[in-house]
Amino acid sequence: MIAYTFYWKNTPDSAEKKQHNAIFCNVIRKENAVLNEQDLLYSFQFYFNNSTPMYAYHKPKFYEKYGQHIIQNYLKLSPQQQNRAKSDFDICLSML
Repeated sequence: MIAYTFYWKNTPDSAEKKQHNAIFCNVIRKENAVLNEQDLLYSFQFYFNNSTPMYAYHKPKFYEKYGQHIIQNYLKLSPQQQNRAKSDFDICLSML
């Protein structure tokens, strides 16, 4: 029971995954997006945490392990695929 609760608390559901993917696609579309894992994670977490107003009743949780998973998948893409993901939001979502 404890293991299930720990897993449930640390794993995003499908709506949270979609939110993470969408915000990541916006992060890489910035003109000065950095391509190393550490800086991408920092930018991703910064934009995620600041995408919801401070006065919001429910602030979404940033799942760092899932964020790292997204970044690793993105960095595994070829440079051409990365450029396509940067240029088109829908393509970025489908590649993740």
